[in-house]
Amino acid sequence: MVRSHGIRQSNNFGFKQGALGGSHRQRALPVLFLLMDGVMKLFKPAVVVDATFKVGYAESTIVPLGIALLACTILYVVPQTSVLGAILLTGYLGGAVATHGWAIRCSAMSCFPRTWARSSG
Repeated sequence: MVRSHGIRQSNNFGFKQGALGGSHRQRALPVLFLLMDGVMKLFKPAVVVDATFKVGYAESTIVPLGIALLACTILYVVPQTSVLGAILLTGYLGGAVATHGWAIRCSAMSCFPRTWARSSG
């Protein structure tokens, strides 16, 4: 709290002091997972190569994907660039979801009506 001319002002935008620390702890697990995934793509163990082939990509795309993932994650972790990092990670993960949908030959539009029809009737 900062006092300015008898008016109480908050430096943390109305959040409690402990609330901001909790958000950093909540980000830790996804960030660690993304960093691990990016590093594994750089070292290319057999599991990563096999999974890449299963979704239809060549082995030559593994390292560039790892570099892109690590760069986006690092941008997300740095407070000054966290918004840009979040936007780039959204695009990266959206591409991963689209690739998964393509790999199982089922887009959201073709799966949804069948699932809905089965559950309603």
